[in-house]
Amino acid sequence: MTKISMDDCFANNTCWPEDRLERYRRVHGDTEGVPVFSILTDPDISIVDKMWAVEAAELLSEDDMHWLALDFAAHVMTEANIEGMNAIKAKEAWMKGNNDEETLHKAELAAWKESKNYHRSKAAAYASKTNATIALRGAAALSAGAYGEDVDPIEKRWQWGLIKERLGLKSSQKDVGL
Repeated sequence: MTKISMDDCFANNTCWPEDRLERYRRVHGDTEGVPVFSILTDPDISIVDKMWAVEAAELLSEDDMHWLALDFAAHVMTEANIEGMNAIKAKEAWMKGNNDEETLHKAELAAWKESKNYHRSKAAAYASKTNATIALRGAAALSAGAYGEDVDPIEKRWQWGLIKERLGLKSSQKDVGL
């Protein structure tokens, strides 16, 4: 059973204060940590913290992280995000072995340039990174509104739904917190 230690939580600046983390560990875990499944199914834990737990416990493969990053970014693109969409397509081709890193990097740079006027292209620029963790983190944050707007709870719930599908978890109406 995969567990997350409280030291991991403290080191990664989770949203909870230390005393709340310690209380949660006493109720749901032991000295080694808290079982990840209890975190992922607890309706009192925010979706953002659940997403962090998935990453901390390394529950997703690199391919899953890359594809999720692309899904997250593509979900918020508009007609104005031409270079953002091009970066997403370039990354898809790279994932399928039909594109090299240099071409992908050029597409990423074009998306960054476009993001000065069309902020959502930042999500695509992050999604086009070759590092799976950076791609997923950036695309998740920026496609859900971290580009100067309030975080969109509907978008975060949608993202969490995709992650749960990848993990084989059943959907639940209890996932309401951000």
